[in-house]
Amino acid sequence: MTINGRRTSVRMERGFWEALEDVAQHRRLTMTDLVSQIDEGRGEAPLTRKLRVTAVSHFRELLNKSPDHGGFGREKVQSHGMPALWTTNV
Repeated sequence: MTINGRRTSVRMERGFWEALEDVAQHRRLTMTDLVSQIDEGRGEAPLTRKLRVTAVSHFRELLNKSPDHGGFGREKVQSHGMPALWTTNV
């Protein structure tokens, strides 16, 4: 994959790549454009970490916006001491 003019490879589990495909489709971007945006805004953080966080954050945001999230959403996550929503600067 060529990201911001440089050839790179990223190793992640298939589920994360599938989730990022959904994120790209939702944002009306190609996968390369999505990864380029994430790369540009990641600072010193590893690219793989930012990709995983983006994938999880996207679905958590959708879950928390859902009127019926099956009892697992913002309140339950906060009660376990985790942030309600992690975001990335993309």
